Amino acid sequence: MCAMCAGQTAAAGDSSARWSAPAAELARQIAAIAGPGPATLAVENAASVAKEDVAAIRRLLAADLQAGGVNVRAAAEGAAIPTAVKVTLSENARGG
Repeated sequence: MCAMCAGQTAAAGDSSARWSAPAAELARQIAAIAGPGPATLAVENAASVAKEDVAAIRRLLAADLQAGGVNVRAAAEGAAIPTAVKVTLSENARGG
């Protein structure tokens, strides 16, 4: 996920600050595809991203999606929500 890769090279500090720009860019791309309306959001960590960073990334994505017109709803609403967004944080031998 190239949009998220840049955040991994940022200086150490607050998780939100480190992931803010990449999350905003990814949310912009998702909102452009999904369009306005309700959606569920799931973030899966298949990388070496710290648990607190995954939580920060999810919060940032949800806020940025909301700003882009995508109303992030609880997964419990499931079938009632036609759009499901699943983000998988992953890396290869070269990194994120």
